[in-house]
Amino acid sequence: MRKQKGFTLVEMLVVIAIIAILAGAVLLAINPVATMRKSRDTTRLSDLDSLRSAINIALTEGEINLVDMAAPETSANNIQAVDGTTGYVRFTIPGEGTPQAKTGLGRYIPALPLDPTNAGTLVYSFQSTADNYEINAVLEYVDNEVKMTTDGGDNDAVYEVGTALNIIN
Repeated sequence: MRKQKGFTLVEMLVVIAIIAILAGAVLLAINPVATMRKSRDTTRLSDLDSLRSAINIALTEGEINLVDMAAPETSANNIQAVDGTTGYVRFTIPGEGTPQAKTGLGRYIPALPLDPTNAGTLVYSFQSTADNYEINAVLEYVDNEVKMTTDGGDNDAVYEVGTALNIIN
């Protein structure tokens, strides 16, 4: 009788089944859908913080003047211009068209950020009065719902930042 080297079919199937079960368990533990939502929310929070800082500095240094907007503008148009007229953040530049003109928001942020999804309700919204502004974004990740309800704004369904959090209804 000859001894054969190698694995039997049953042994191979058992190993493949064990690997499949472990791979499934790891996939469930990682939860890629939730991880992607959390990642997109992290980007949203970072974008809103950067945009808020840029607008606040530009206002403080007199580089821009807010305009009274009748309705909010959104990032859904995919225009990232920081010129105050074509992007979703609207403003005027003091002294525009003169040698004393300021540089505007472009001095502090190279382009307006776009929401990572940028479709449907998952867009950035901006609206201002002559003195105040508000920027909104919907957060997807379930654990971030508390951030939307405790941000100090008037809408618990969106994350709000700005100088007056009751401008966008």
